[in-house]
Amino acid sequence: MPLLNDWLIFFKDASQSRKWLMNDYGENYEHIECKRQIIIELLHLHKRCFGNEEVKIIRVPGRINLMGRHIDHQGGNVNLIAIDQEIFLTASLREDHKILANNIDKIKFDNLEIDFSNLKFKVQEDWIDLINNEKFLQKYRSVSGSWANYIKAAYLRLLNLYGVKEVHGANLCASGNIMISAGLSSSTALTMGTFEILTKLNNINLGKEDIINLCAEAEWFVGTRGGSADQVAIKLSKPDQIIHVKLFPLEILDWIKFPDNYDLLIFNSNIIADKSGSKKDLYNEKVLAYEIGFHLVKMKFPQHASKLQYLRDINPENLGVNPADIIEILREIPEYIKFQDIKRILGAKWDELKQKYQFNTPPSEIPVRKIMAYGIGECERSKQFYNFIKEGDFYSAGKLMNISHDGDRILRFKDNLKGISYDNEMSSDTLHTYYKENISLYQIPGGYGASIPEIDFVIDISKTYAGVLGAQLSGAGMGGCAMILVKKEQSEKISNLINEKYRNKFGSSCIIYKCKPVKGLSVYDKI
Repeated sequence: MPLLNDWLIFFKDASQSRKWLMNDYGENYEHIECKRQIIIELLHLHKRCFGNEEVKIIRVPGRINLMGRHIDHQGGNVNLIAIDQEIFLTASLREDHKILANNIDKIKFDNLEIDFSNLKFKVQEDWIDLINNEKFLQKYRSVSGSWANYIKAAYLRLLNLYGVKEVHGANLCASGNIMISAGLSSSTALTMGTFEILTKLNNINLGKEDIINLCAEAEWFVGTRGGSADQVAIKLSKPDQIIHVKLFPLEILDWIKFPDNYDLLIFNSNIIADKSGSKKDLYNEKVLAYEIGFHLVKMKFPQHASKLQYLRDINPENLGVNPADIIEILREIPEYIKFQDIKRILGAKWDELKQKYQFNTPPSEIPVRKIMAYGIGECERSKQFYNFIKEGDFYSAGKLMNISHDGDRILRFKDNLKGISYDNEMSSDTLHTYYKENISLYQIPGGYGASIPEIDFVIDISKTYAGVLGAQLSGAGMGGCAMILVKKEQSEKISNLINEKYRNKFGSSCIIYKCKPVKGLSVYDKI
């Protein structure tokens, strides 16, 4: 493992280090010099904090899920890219069980000293029982929003597997430009970066799928129960490629080239999508709706139960039925279920679920049907999106993005730019209309409802411009970002027009940038 000074010599050689970095970013990447300077600055920080140690460097990108939102934890297919916003970490092995962490951004991120030397739990104790233990959480979880929680999550998951004696700590320095709480997986990137660097420093060998699943589970320590699509993108992506993935079990179905003549613009609302407090409750409420609805389908349609393992299995091909029959299944699911009635409806199943989905303030009712409709439709959209991109039918792929966002929107902005409430209810009459008109399942938006007014506004504005194929929410929602698929020659002009309209509407500028699909996580451990 090279000394820090050796890394500095290497990265100060522009021609040599640029060629190295091109492996991660692809040829002709226009910001390669910026990345080189970030690494040099980070190495200098590590040297000031910890001296001329032997260090590894890790690059951990953010991610975009182009289609397959809110369904990775339901086994649905996803279409992923890693993006050129990322976190860099430098790390050296310690002899004790502390993590000392420093960040380039001293204003947003405090220096950390995390000490698990006296940690007391059984090796391979059930992870869910552990993170549901209030005494454990009170002792080890930092305040909500602290970057310490994601570092702790990674370290704790490893300690839970191998024991304190087997996993030593690290000196860490970090630099990142993934927009925080913006739906681009900044928290997942930090968790995965910490997890991966600790395994490398401690000579722990794990397979790619194990790393993906363990990092997804590690984030449960912070309080939300998501899937593993973010981890797949961060770990496995390739430059200029879309990875089409099936989950549970993980299966790479295909790699397809990102469209050459199109840009993916990322709009940041600057509204924090922090999944804590009330937003954590909303997030868990929606995932719980899937669980309730799926269990009800198995109860009400026992003839299909043996074929149903995940929500994604409620599809015509798997059940051997017509698409219209899936709509009839949805009609048998209640639109809403009162929270107090869940126990009566689900019986013993609720005792299992309530351990997974804990609320600061329980909702009065759960919108089961419209969230189920969204999830079933999105599972079909994800597969159809892949087909359209592979066939070069980018126009149809863009239309799917618009339909998908309709499942998340809360407002519709008309020509007068005034937002009106968007009706996303899945009444029996609405479903009957879908049934009579023989609507394809992928055309049903449902009603997940995780957007915000600012994102709905930008989506509706962008769709008025020639050159925009489609636009939708990015990530889990309740803040954060949107993505816009646009022809290359129009992207700068459209970015400026959107920013102008946004400033006129909300009184502040927004951030829009062009992202590039890049390679997944890289560990630099030798020159």
